[in-house]
Amino acid sequence: MENNFNRRIPTDLDLNGPILSYTTQPSDATKNKDDSVTFTVAATATFPGNTGADDSGTITFQWYEGVPGQKLTNGGNISGATTASLTISNLDTPTDSGRSFFCEISYTVGDEYDSADKGTGTALNAPLQSSTATLTINPLLEIVSQPSDATVSTNVAAKHTISARLTDNSGAVTYNWYVGVGNATPTLVENKTYTTQNIEQETITVIVDDTVTDTNYFSENQSFGPGDHNVNIPPTGYNVSFSIAGAQGGSGGSDKKGSGGVGGNGRYGAFTIPNGQAQGQPFSFRIGSQGGGGGRGQFPAYGSAGASNIA
Repeated sequence: MENNFNRRIPTDLDLNGPILSYTTQPSDATKNKDDSVTFTVAATATFPGNTGADDSGTITFQWYEGVPGQKLTNGGNISGATTASLTISNLDTPTDSGRSFFCEISYTVGDEYDSADKGTGTALNAPLQSSTATLTINPLLEIVSQPSDATVSTNVAAKHTISARLTDNSGAVTYNWYVGVGNATPTLVENKTYTTQNIEQETITVIVDDTVTDTNYFSENQSFGPGDHNVNIPPTGYNVSFSIAGAQGGSGGSDKKGSGGVGGNGRYGAFTIPNGQAQGQPFSFRIGSQGGGGGRGQFPAYGSAGASNIA
């Protein structure tokens, strides 16, 4: 009688499951605000020593965030949480900057162990975690406080201050001030004084890198001849004053007894207009001519009338 207890019986069962490995690891990424980012892996299942393995199972993917790892699900700005590629859209700064992600793969067996189909065992090293990829979002400049307008008198400093930062507070902010922003090519302010003679421009002195002084002024000294005159005071004008002098009187006429006398000096007056009454106001005034000299003739002789009796 033949002993058949230890007879070798061929089988098509892959009783030893596969070994999982990554052929592509996720990489770090740097993006801008409102961009989308995709992290990708690639994996394979191998059967060492079993070249005829059925490999009827399937590699599955699951993405996690952070350490030790929070399982991600699709929804909101996340998609592909259970695929080889994870996508995060509508990135924001600084909210999304610094987030980290990794993938975990497993192996789901396919066929049952029966007489009709081959079967494959579970992976020997599942689940297998990938390397971690970190997301960086480029920061934006953010102005915390804006400079304010200032109204000061001549030769009085006006301080303008601005405060800015990066949205992720990752570094220092540098400042450059400009004068004449309304012009086609504004001028970069250096550490010196800028002087103009126009109310619409400015005198600016840099004190430190982020502080300047700003003085608006109007300066005009004019002399007027005979006639009607109009002067418009700018809306920001101040210290407005007028000095008015009457013309000298005409000289007396000469006769045979001697020369006529010299005309008397005109009257002089000066007055200052309060800022509130002068700013933005027009002023009109008239200046007369010097009186004419007297005519020559026999005594008595009289001078002729001046061209105007208004000073």
